[in-house]
Amino acid sequence: MSIKIVGLIAGSDHEGGIESSPDNKYIQLYQTSPIRTFAQVIVDSDNDGVPDDSVSPVSVTSIINTPEKTLKISLFQISKRTILPGEKAIFKIQITDYSSIYFSIYDEKGNLIFEKILENAEPDREYSFEWEGRDMSGRDVPQGFYIVMVKAGEYVREKKAIAVIR
Repeated sequence: MSIKIVGLIAGSDHEGGIESSPDNKYIQLYQTSPIRTFAQVIVDSDNDGVPDDSVSPVSVTSIINTPEKTLKISLFQISKRTILPGEKAIFKIQITDYSSIYFSIYDEKGNLIFEKILENAEPDREYSFEWEGRDMSGRDVPQGFYIVMVKAGEYVREKKAIAVIR
């Protein structure tokens, strides 16, 4: 006996002629579909390669209306915009869905000075990053303005400037 299980997660077909499930009558081209989970169970009890007649080859096991989540950076705060010798700035960041957070600082010429990556960040949890005005090697950066960028997934919330005074 062999049992074959096929699963498909679907929402709607895409504009431009790409169909995720062309033979599924429950999914209509260019329209949002209520089907989010589709499962097919095929039973071949005598292993002849032909599904048994007693089992329907296609059955919808559940319909789940799941709202789409849009990943956003819901919080991006800086404790101070000017760093004096011996001081540090604290950045608080919060996201709305699971993602990695990329925290980067660039000089005025666009060169990457400092970067921290937090893998698998959770939604609605506050994360803090600290910067003491040093590059990734631990050397003090020159006096000037620096651009702070935070990215979660493909979403970039803001770019903010911070000044370092020596």
